[in-house]
Amino acid sequence: MSAPDTHSAAATSEAAVGEVEEANATVGAALCSGTVPDRFVLLLRDVQSDLLALATDLSALGSDGSDRAIDAAAVQQVLAAVDEHRSEPVPADFAVLGGSTSAVGLLRLARMTVRRAARSVRRLEHVGAVPDLSCGGAYLDALAELLLVLAFESELLERQQLPVGWCGDGSGLMDFTPIVPRREKHAGLSRRG
Repeated sequence: MSAPDTHSAAATSEAAVGEVEEANATVGAALCSGTVPDRFVLLLRDVQSDLLALATDLSALGSDGSDRAIDAAAVQQVLAAVDEHRSEPVPADFAVLGGSTSAVGLLRLARMTVRRAARSVRRLEHVGAVPDLSCGGAYLDALAELLLVLAFESELLERQQLPVGWCGDGSGLMDFTPIVPRREKHAGLSRRG
């Protein structure tokens, strides 16, 4: 392989670092929303630390790759977290539907930015400017799966908390008056009269 073009490598590295930082910021926004289930908070804080370490790895143009913070063990930890937190398979249509809370939506947005960052890491590895980024790409792939699982599990937890059809009045207080479907309203009227 020929020597990498330094200008192209620096631009590709900068783009990859920016996308990893964007993913980190989106995970942070989900945490700040206050709607992430408590059991996921520490895990997501660890993810943020890993993303900062990965950004440092990506900015190490010309390094030999021997001191990577994100290694095979980090990838295995994320894969183990996927298995630990997945209560059931994520339905294929979940990736298309909107979330019920800001955390669900932001975790799904974080997943999209992580997937984009993974593509940038692969481009950076292809350019050859930063050796041995295979664990960085694998980490981001595993993280994208974890974020999807956490979003789905958060959605399931939210559904257990509030019955479908009940909604708030905008004041932050919940109106626990069930919404009666139209057919039932009209059927009740016709039976009375």
